[in-house]
Amino acid sequence: GAAPVMPVAAAVTPCSITWDGAGTTYTDLDSAVAAAPPGTTILVTGTCPATTDVAKALTIRGTQAGRAARLIGAASAPTISVTNVGLRLENLTVEGRPGDCTVICFGGSLSVFNSDTDLVNVTLIGSRVWSGGGLYVYSGSVRLLGSTIVRAGRATLSMNQGGAIGIGGGTVTIAGRS
Repeated sequence: GAAPVMPVAAAVTPCSITWDGAGTTYTDLDSAVAAAPPGTTILVTGTCPATTDVAKALTIRGTQAGRAARLIGAASAPTISVTNVGLRLENLTVEGRPGDCTVICFGGSLSVFNSDTDLVNVTLIGSRVWSGGGLYVYSGSVRLLGSTIVRAGRATLSMNQGGAIGIGGGTVTIAGRS
């Protein structure tokens, strides 16, 4: 008889990060953010490692039609931490830090400190932290717009506050079909 048909795993699109006029392509978000001038729109294609501190106004946008580009946490810190600036994330999936939090830690995918942050068509996939597996807002404001989803990580420490979203201060606005 005929050989059985085996399912084929979906191919992972290689990481490619750049912006207009960059002159180079990066293979991790941290390097691209460090090199980008303030006000830049960074373009992400594929699945990319990220443990990134953002301290300048940026837009980070996935370029793939039909499915979002992926940023995957590569260390024990949040995948993206934004401090004292405006940040806009669009058309992305951001996966939280790998493994369990072993000390008091907040925000697996995204941590916001004194910043205005917009998420448009973004999925935050949480990780196992004390509070805010997908999103933790220390201060500032976050707006979830247009089909944004925040998934919980399971809290592992005794406080167990806010599985998907933890808010220590500031505001979170949920609009559209988020």
